[in-house]
Amino acid sequence: MLRSIDKLLGRGRSQGSDDVSTRDFHSFFDKKVSDIRASTSSTAAQSFESTDCVLSSFKQVTHDDVAAAVRALPNKQCASDPIPTWLLNECSSELVPFLYCLLNTSLSGGVVPAAFKSAYICPLLKKLDLDTADVKNYRPILNLSVLLKLLEKLVARQLIDYLSVNKLLPDRQSAYRAFRSTKTAIA
Repeated sequence: MLRSIDKLLGRGRSQGSDDVSTRDFHSFFDKKVSDIRASTSSTAAQSFESTDCVLSSFKQVTHDDVAAAVRALPNKQCASDPIPTWLLNECSSELVPFLYCLLNTSLSGGVVPAAFKSAYICPLLKKLDLDTADVKNYRPILNLSVLLKLLEKLVARQLIDYLSVNKLLPDRQSAYRAFRSTKTAIA
C-alpha cells in the first residue's frame, strides 16, 4: 500500500536505463575515486598529538550486549543476508548464543569474516527528473549485511566509550556523540 501511495505522489524510485551497463557504473565510480585521490594527494599530512592511551584489543561482549544490539536493528536486510531481520529478532533467544560466539571471535581476532564483507551496490537516481542514461546522475547505495551492522555497532560502542573515557574526542565534535548537536557545537 505504501509503495502505491509513494508512486502516486511521485516519490517512487525510477528504474535505471538499459543503456547503462554495470561496466559503465564501475568505470565511472572507479574514475571518480581516482580523481578524488589525485586531487587530495598534495595536501599536507594531518598532525596528531601524542598520547599514552592504548587500545590494544576489543573487549568481549556479553549475551545481553548481543541481544540488545539485535533488538535495536531496524527491520531492513540485504539480499545476501541468510535470514530476514524480523526473523532474526523473533528467533533471537535461539540465535544470540551463536552470534555471541561469532562476534566475540571476530572481536578477539581482529578479523571481519569474509562473508560479512559482501554487499550489494544499487545505483539510484539522484533526482527523478534526471537522464537515466547518464551515469553521473546516479548515487551508489551500498546494502550491507545485517551481521556486519551488528559487529559495527558493538565496535563503535567500544570505540566511543574508549575515546570518551580517555578524553580523546575534540570538545567541539558533535558527530557520533550522545547528547551533542550542531547547537552544542556552536554554544
